[in-house]
Amino acid sequence: MLVSVLDFLFTVSGIGVLLSIIGFILMMIFAKRLNPTIINVMVINFVIALALMVSLPQLGRAELRSRLADGIDSISSDEAFNRNLMAERLTNIKYVIGSNSHPKERFDIVVYTKREEILLQLARDSVEQSTYWVYYPKYRFFTINEVGKVRL
Repeated sequence: MLVSVLDFLFTVSGIGVLLSIIGFILMMIFAKRLNPTIINVMVINFVIALALMVSLPQLGRAELRSRLADGIDSISSDEAFNRNLMAERLTNIKYVIGSNSHPKERFDIVVYTKREEILLQLARDSVEQSTYWVYYPKYRFFTINEVGKVRL
């Protein structure tokens, strides 16, 4: 529930940042002076968005770990990878320091637990072929940013 609220707040603050920048540009073009209200709103939106970008990945990993805590029955995907090892690594998903790499093309996987089906997206790392970036498309933030990485 908390992650849903923060995910919504991230979207709202992102829109607020964009509107604040547009307001600032229009203010500089037409008013030729700084309006403290617009500056304060812009700074508050930046601070909220930055705070959420720092805290949401940890909360997302914690939620995913708790949903997978009962154990993974199976993983379904069209891609080829070691599903048993992936199941083990997903239950202990964590932040993995990258090596100036980026994710390759994403693919969907469905993780089956005793209680539910969880849709995730994986993307192989561009440098380390044994590392996968994990996305959690249930939330907007984790559709854009990875929730973590797993190394097989």
